[in-house]
Amino acid sequence: MSQDKIAYFLEKLGLPAERYVVSETVVRIKGEGFEEVYQSANIMGLMTKCERLEACEGFDTLLSGFRNPTQFGSTIFEVECASFCLDRYNAKNLCFGVKTLVGDRIRVPDFQFLSASGDSILAECKSLSSINRARESRAVRVLKILKAELGDKIPDEWRVEFSFESLPHHWNRNFGEQMRGGVGELVRRGYTSKAIVFRWETGIAVSLKLCKRDDPFFFNGPIGAGDVPKHMRPKLVVTESYDFQKNILRTIRDALTQLPGESLSTIFLYPIRKDACELAVNRFFANHRKVNLLAIHCWTTDVTRFWNPHCSLPASRLTIAR
Repeated sequence: MSQDKIAYFLEKLGLPAERYVVSETVVRIKGEGFEEVYQSANIMGLMTKCERLEACEGFDTLLSGFRNPTQFGSTIFEVECASFCLDRYNAKNLCFGVKTLVGDRIRVPDFQFLSASGDSILAECKSLSSINRARESRAVRVLKILKAELGDKIPDEWRVEFSFESLPHHWNRNFGEQMRGGVGELVRRGYTSKAIVFRWETGIAVSLKLCKRDDPFFFNGPIGAGDVPKHMRPKLVVTESYDFQKNILRTIRDALTQLPGESLSTIFLYPIRKDACELAVNRFFANHRKVNLLAIHCWTTDVTRFWNPHCSLPASRLTIAR
């Protein structure tokens, strides 16, 4: 019965049938080069929360995020954050898809709500796990391009690893030619002593390393893809390496681009690592005086709220119910 309910729910959301598989215990959401697995019980809980939010203005805007597999997890996070505000902040008049002006651009924060004290607050939610899913999908696309660019330049006994400082959104044909030349020279010389580094026109670095197929992996970034799984000894590996704290700081700054500085606002983060999040948030507050940013919420097993010490309002203005 629950399988039928979940399948109907996903169909109602507008997720294409080829993008999900529902079993008795789990739900698999499939994107290009990745798969996210959710416990069926959690999806049933999501259904209940969505039914509760259905009465909110702009609910259809929220639902549109579920139709893209790379955004499925981040949309779940938006649902969780909105439910948190209803339950823990006694939020009123919660609505999605509210357009606001930031500088000279129209932005759409995730939702807006009225607090118990009567303050209108904009909220932006950022799930780093979903952002990383999008990065993993990008890694797969870059891997496919590199395979096409390199052709048969990599003999069977070698593995070439590419470590990107930041995976490119768009491919530059000239850069592809550089990669071909670099790999060809590495293979010709059998040069394995260290990595060589190229730079994009933007200054972003990518390192190339030639290894024997049986050698330990040289680059171990948190994001990566290979032409075959690691245990099958890939010939081509793409990784993206980044600093967790810097990644969280970048995400906070990205969230702020959706929030007008003159409006009261808050940010929710799903950071994966709570310790890194706390260090990054404290570092952000130490270097930025955003008087209308009330707090940054770090979401792990529970929600830790970091109140902005430079905020124009006291923390007692937005009390968390227990």
